[in-house]
Amino acid sequence: MKVSRCPFLQLAAALLLLTVPAVAHPLDRGLAIVDPAVVEKLDRDFGVAQMLGGVAPGGGTISNDKLFARPGMAEVRKYILQRIEDYNQEFNHGHDDPRVLDVRFVQGAIARFQLAGVVNRMDRGFVGELKEACGEIRLIYRLFYKGTATVGNISAPVESRLPMTLNVTLKANTGDGCAAAAKRWLDAPPETASVAEQVQHFKTKGALAGVKPAQIDRLEFNYQILRRPAGEADNGVGDFGGRAEYLLSVFRWSKQDKAFVRNRMENQIDPERFQKSAADRKALNDAVMLLDFLRDLDNGRAMLPTALTTREAISISPGGQTRTRNRPFDDLMDEARFQQLMAQLKAKGERLQNIASFEGFVARLNDLTCAGCHQTRAIAGFHFPGADWAAAPKINAVFVAGSPHFYGDLPRRRAIVEAYAKGAAPNFRRSFAARPEPSTVAALAGTQIAGGWGAVCYKPPDPNKPDGSFTAMTSCAEGLECQIITRSKRHPGMGMCLPPETSVQVGDPLEITTVTYGEGSNAFDHEHLSKPEPEAGRERAPGVGELPENSTTSKYIRQHQRGMSGFGGFPAGMLRIRGCSGAPGEQASPDNPESICVQMADDGFNKCVSEKPFSLCLAANVQNPVVKPGGPRACNVASPCREDYICTGSEKAGTGACIPPYFVFQFRVDRHPSNISP
Repeated sequence: MKVSRCPFLQLAAALLLLTVPAVAHPLDRGLAIVDPAVVEKLDRDFGVAQMLGGVAPGGGTISNDKLFARPGMAEVRKYILQRIEDYNQEFNHGHDDPRVLDVRFVQGAIARFQLAGVVNRMDRGFVGELKEACGEIRLIYRLFYKGTATVGNISAPVESRLPMTLNVTLKANTGDGCAAAAKRWLDAPPETASVAEQVQHFKTKGALAGVKPAQIDRLEFNYQILRRPAGEADNGVGDFGGRAEYLLSVFRWSKQDKAFVRNRMENQIDPERFQKSAADRKALNDAVMLLDFLRDLDNGRAMLPTALTTREAISISPGGQTRTRNRPFDDLMDEARFQQLMAQLKAKGERLQNIASFEGFVARLNDLTCAGCHQTRAIAGFHFPGADWAAAPKINAVFVAGSPHFYGDLPRRRAIVEAYAKGAAPNFRRSFAARPEPSTVAALAGTQIAGGWGAVCYKPPDPNKPDGSFTAMTSCAEGLECQIITRSKRHPGMGMCLPPETSVQVGDPLEITTVTYGEGSNAFDHEHLSKPEPEAGRERAPGVGELPENSTTSKYIRQHQRGMSGFGGFPAGMLRIRGCSGAPGEQASPDNPESICVQMADDGFNKCVSEKPFSLCLAANVQNPVVKPGGPRACNVASPCREDYICTGSEKAGTGACIPPYFVFQFRVDRHPSNISP
């Protein structure tokens, strides 16, 4: 398939995919350990077994049945199992295919947590109890299972990660001060070092030197507990191409109890509590309608009083910031009181940088919640799923370890670590999660992370009344423009940096949608196709052709995929090439330099996994017609995917492809075999 475009954009897209980011060092160097070959070896000394399981470094792994039976893990186990039971009671009646996380993966011998990466979070050093700790270091693990599955009378080995992360959060200060901790991280291994040399460096004098279980402050869980596929069309599930719910919870180590105890979450509120109680709503407004709180909120450092927060967050995907559950502060704030505060600031001659309106104020509050952040420029609610180890099948493997938000925030974090290393006072300022801190954008030159293809942008609903809260999001890279793909009264003006409508690219959205809302935080959201008339002076892309008058599909220009009709199946769909003219891992079409040829799950895949172990369905061969070559958009760290999509591996080393996460088997809790033996 040929997608029409102007020659300049074709050349620009090719250069962005082929060039190395124009930065002095890789973005993650000295700030995160993401290389899967290095991480796999570090798992032997810094795995869950060593950090939580009482196993000595190098002493092997520990399965979840033993992990959750460990002293101190009783409340963690009880809570997770109870929530699984709650969801089973509500959603699994009448379904042959369970939609809820299988309890065997939490407490069974077939599953364990694999180290997915190590991340420096010294930028968290502004939080009260973490000031002396110099912020945090996070060991991030992914749930993983392996065994022999039997489906019907067919047995085969299976292994896969699952959409569940465990962050073992440690205090960054190992006892010799903030400067020493920062210098260890900045002392990264030489770029020419072998995997073994890197591992040895990290363990003996680099980022992990001196790290031990005694530094653990808390455990953070983020896991998909429910996935309802698009076929379940009730209550708006089908509208968004499915519905996945993620539970986020925190367990802090209690010296008194010698156990991990469920803790309240920073800035996360239960909106139902404040909707039901006028007194509680007043207390919430009293806490945030203060000049000092407003200043901290503008800087990204505001902290709600603990009594107002909750012990659990639920985030919803797909749909990100358009979804009600991901916007807990909506409809709770007193606009008149906010305007009074702004008048007081004006009288003092002060001007905020990120908050210029009531809408910006509420957006900033939502942005600092756990659910709000995890559904902004994310991968189905995750910011660090980690790149898969070498053994994982490419069709089911993560290639880029973190989300665009994760990589876009690294220059800001680097400046903080460097300040610590110099003994200077760090500037902990942070902007909205959707775009990198403006002062650090220069460090992202040569990438598409800040204002490039797929980036979040702001286009004022009324051009004559732009909201200054979102000024930093108005720009897009040369050759791109801000386009509203999903219309939403809760998220007005937020769009995506894309080529002009007369020059589409592989990976572009197929349709424009509109989200409508019910009443209350638990009301179901609905997404509908919009059918706007073409703007005056705009032409349709050459060769697209007009749609029939009785078509149920949108008239939007990006509905361009040949042979396809109806809703795209995932929000706004994804323009891709059917089949490939190139070899696996190479450009899928000579006319589309941003495309890549990869094996993709095709029609019949879900039926296949109901009849045989999924490992047989993932294998691409002539006997397996449910996996076929396709041409989605290519991706890497410098050229990330659109929000909610994931960069998976390809058959060629060093290349990746943008895929909807629920098309990747490890990002769905449903369809995994029910009969697995160790």
